[in-house]
Amino acid sequence: MRKLLILLALLVIPVMAHAQDATDRPLVSASRLQLGAGINHEWFSGSADSPAIVIEKEFTLGLYASYNMVPQVDIIMFSKRGLDSKIWNSALGLRITIFSGSK
Repeated sequence: MRKLLILLALLVIPVMAHAQDATDRPLVSASRLQLGAGINHEWFSGSADSPAIVIEKEFTLGLYASYNMVPQVDIIMFSKRGLDSKIWNSALGLRITIFSGSK
């Protein structure tokens, strides 16, 4: 886990150095926040290390949030619940934009 965090930190450095237009909005601003809701159809391919609860496929409902730090870096969060399994799945992470079609 520590290696993954170090790798992500090393990837963020050049992205932040490359960032342009980072000063057009204050760092703490509601204009940087995005909220959404969605429905997914998810499936589990299975493996030898499968969990005890095996769910082949199901629909999930979720809430999603994103906070834009600089043009290429977002802090993301989601929480979703399976309609059949009633299992919650949540995550907090960092998203680095590799390609944007608008530029």
